[in-house]
Amino acid sequence: EMRHPRYVPSEVDFFKVLAKAEGQDMVMLTTFLHLGARRGELFRLTWADVNFANQQIRLATRKTADGSWRFDWVPMTRQLRATLLGWWENRENKTSEHVFTVLDRTPFTNQWEGEPFKHRQHFMKKLCDKAGVKPFGFHA
Repeated sequence: EMRHPRYVPSEVDFFKVLAKAEGQDMVMLTTFLHLGARRGELFRLTWADVNFANQQIRLATRKTADGSWRFDWVPMTRQLRATLLGWWENRENKTSEHVFTVLDRTPFTNQWEGEPFKHRQHFMKKLCDKAGVKPFGFHA
């Protein structure tokens, strides 16, 4: 099997994409940037995992030797705290315990509206196209 190296965007291109993101998408990209978290860690993130007072976020992972859950509290930057606090106060889905949920109202996504993300197949490609940069993914 021949592997192709993953494209890593320039810092300029990443920030072009971030500048085009709005609402929850901007909050999600900012959270990725400041935490370096895995996609699944952010998709599972609940508001109980966000401690604004202590400026910490609890990430859950199964990337352990035996596959058991491990929880780590990681520090929040001031910018991330401000971004998440703004999202907490102005989020569309006030009833969900999850930080990031399906908000799109399309025939395809209606059945998952309000649910936490399991995947976001075209999210980054659409933002990269909007920003006019070569497409890259979450783990670039």
